[in-house]
Amino acid sequence: MSDLKCARALLQAAERDLLALKGMMAGVPEEAFGFHVRQAAEKSFKAWLALRGETYPLTHNLELLLDRLADQGVATRPFAGLIGYTPYAVEFCYEGIPSNTEAIDREGTIALIAVLTEQVRREFPAAARA
Repeated sequence: MSDLKCARALLQAAERDLLALKGMMAGVPEEAFGFHVRQAAEKSFKAWLALRGETYPLTHNLELLLDRLADQGVATRPFAGLIGYTPYAVEFCYEGIPSNTEAIDREGTIALIAVLTEQVRREFPAAARA
C-alpha cells in the first residue's frame, strides 16, 4: 500500500474513533472512552508519519510516535497531553483504571482529537484531501 493510501486508511479509522467518542459523552466507562482516545491518536500519528514517508513503528506507545513526528520537524507540543492515554491500550483496558486517576475531560479531549485529525488531513496533498 502506498504511503498516501496507508495514511488515508489510518486517518479514516481515526475519524471513526472520533465519531465513536462523540457518542460516548455519558454513560460509557472511562476505560472505553480512553481506549478510543488512544486509538484515534495512534492512528492519526501513524497517518501523519506515513504522509511524511516514514515507516511507523507497530506500537501503541503514543510518546514514541510523537517523538518520531518531532524528529520529522512536526510541532507536536499541542498533542503532548495525549501521551497519557497510552495505558488505555492494554493496561487500563484489562485491569481498569486506578481509583486515584483523574476523570477524563471528555469534551476537551474530543476537541483535541478533532484538531489532531484536521491537522493531519491538512497535511495531505491538495488533490488527495477528499
